Parts: sequence; structure tokens; C-alpha cells
Amino acid sequence: MGVKKCPPNLMAPLIKIVIEEIRKVCKKEPLSCGFVPSDNGKYNPVILLIFFLLYLNRYS
Repeated sequence: MGVKKCPPNLMAPLIKIVIEEIRKVCKKEPLSCGFVPSDNGKYNPVILLIFFLLYLNRYS
């Protein structure tokens, strides 16, 4: 967002929207977001980050 010169007063609401959307998608498709059921139900942080970045790039 900083690269695209987003005004500071818009950053917080946009970040909140993005986080809510990622949560919705991860609830529907947990495995594609890096969810590892065999690891006590944790998320693989690298896969989650990649998914998040791909999601952001799709809508930016």
C-alpha cells in the first residue's frame, strides 16, 4: 500500500477489509491457505504468506 501512495487514513480500513477477506477464504479453503491438520491444526506460515500475497496482487 505504501508503494501505491495510499493515504494513511485509508490504510487501517483497507487492512481490516483484507484481513476479513483472507479469513473468509481460509475458512472455506483451509488447506490452500496452509492449514496443516497433522500439526495440531496450525497454519504453515510460508504458505499462508504466499496465499496472502497472491490474494493481494489479484485485487491491487
